[in-house]
Amino acid sequence: NEYCKPPEAFVDDYKRLVEHIIRSRANGVLIWGFLRDNHGGVEAGQEICRYAKDRGVKILPSVGTSAYGGFYYRGEHPFNVDQWLQLHPEYCSITANGTPENRLCPSHPDNIAWLREGTHWLFETFDIDGASLEYGDFCVCYCDRCQSLRKTMGGDDPDYYKDMVVSHLPFIEEALKINPSAWVTYATYSGFKPEEQRHGVGYPSSKPPDFIKQLPEEAICMWTITSMVKQKQVPLLDWLDDGNVPALYSSPNWPKGLRPATKRSTAFLHQGSQWYSRNGKHTRHSVEISTIKEGCLRVAEAGMQGVYIHGEVSSRCVPYELNYLAYSHFSYHPSDSLRAFAKAQLSPLVGGEEFAQLFIEFLAKAEIQKMGE
Repeated sequence: NEYCKPPEAFVDDYKRLVEHIIRSRANGVLIWGFLRDNHGGVEAGQEICRYAKDRGVKILPSVGTSAYGGFYYRGEHPFNVDQWLQLHPEYCSITANGTPENRLCPSHPDNIAWLREGTHWLFETFDIDGASLEYGDFCVCYCDRCQSLRKTMGGDDPDYYKDMVVSHLPFIEEALKINPSAWVTYATYSGFKPEEQRHGVGYPSSKPPDFIKQLPEEAICMWTITSMVKQKQVPLLDWLDDGNVPALYSSPNWPKGLRPATKRSTAFLHQGSQWYSRNGKHTRHSVEISTIKEGCLRVAEAGMQGVYIHGEVSSRCVPYELNYLAYSHFSYHPSDSLRAFAKAQLSPLVGGEEFAQLFIEFLAKAEIQKMGE
């Protein structure tokens, strides 16, 4: 994930994104790579935060509490993970094979102190309303101290969840002391269907995961619903006139009525990004209206508090502009039909409601090859 644009493009890009967020009626941006030497470092981050704050948009810098750069994603900075480990290589995590790993051991006392200090630095340096946390996809530290600590934690959670708790807790505790109303999200990388297994991560169907009791309930759990929604999109024609058709509830990975056990829950979709492929091709420039609609509908009915999608693509890309419009619309009107979406969102763009209905009918028919050239 290197930054390959001119340095000055970073601030300009995110100012444009803030304006787009306002038009989309979303309320925040999670930024991975928020701080890098090669696109302006602290000063660039501060400028983006000021710009967003003035417009009522929350900037949530993304922080790796073990891997993924730490507080300062790339560069020579005391709160960059690579720099910290260069100074203290003995603070690293250990693999199952006993070899050092280029990320932080979650239980090392000095790493815990570093995370607490870094949290204060982040909130004191930038005018932010929260942050998003990731530990490192399904990582586990096998040093003696971490293994002993996991045994004392008890419960049935996989080791990854236990290390996630240990790694995130210092940041969450300090952030909520600094700002009790801060939005601090943490990614599980997994869905909340009990039997789901991703890289061996799942939890018993008999009870919710133990990490729910071990992290402050004010923190916001980001569940990954990528694999919970239908992997083959519900055809647009199926819900052209009815936004609650049974097909939208038919995913075997999300039984109707299933809700997450966390008090504050949000949902993350990878569809429509370079991180999700369908039929051997990534979906970064694909029309994902149906998946976004399904996700928003299921999230609302499960009592969750928000949905995240990727913002990798400019709205000049027409398929992705349709995705953004769907995200904007169905976040607020999850039960609407495709025709209602077209009336509200497409009419101003294509010359009125009649053309909007024609457009959406053509799109729905073209999706299943029911249109000629």
